[in-house]
Amino acid sequence: MMPSPTMPVVPVTMTFTAGFCAPERSESTRTRQRRSFTQYVPMHAKLESVQPVLMVHDVEASIRFYERLGFQLAFRDASSTAAYAGVRRDGVELHLQWHDAGDFGAGDRPTYRFVVSDVDALSREFSEYASELTRTQVIDTTWGTREFHVHDLDGNGLQFYRDR
Repeated sequence: MMPSPTMPVVPVTMTFTAGFCAPERSESTRTRQRRSFTQYVPMHAKLESVQPVLMVHDVEASIRFYERLGFQLAFRDASSTAAYAGVRRDGVELHLQWHDAGDFGAGDRPTYRFVVSDVDALSREFSEYASELTRTQVIDTTWGTREFHVHDLDGNGLQFYRDR
């Protein structure tokens, strides 16, 4: 199938190896044929968004933390002590899921990268409304971004950046 201007496709290269090996024959007597070709596979479904699920010790405390970053509560699973909730800011939605302390292993926590329109303005906003954050200063990286990093209450990394 050739690509159509109206159908998104992705090229997939496949390699086939055909051969025969009878039980009494050795590897050296095996006959092989290799053939490669590229086929265009139609992609019918479109990815629309991603909503990462962050592991947290205390969903209520995490909701309050993210509200200080400008997120608003989108939903929660219970009216009192939530075990699962979602917060939203602009077009970004994060899900917060309670986990027992034993579920948090030693070592690094995941890091989530957010593309933002104005890194410096967001940094100033966070400094004004959430001055106690564990965070870095805004920096220009050697790989061409301007960014700063924040850690939430559970050590999840949040990187806010923009290409320079």
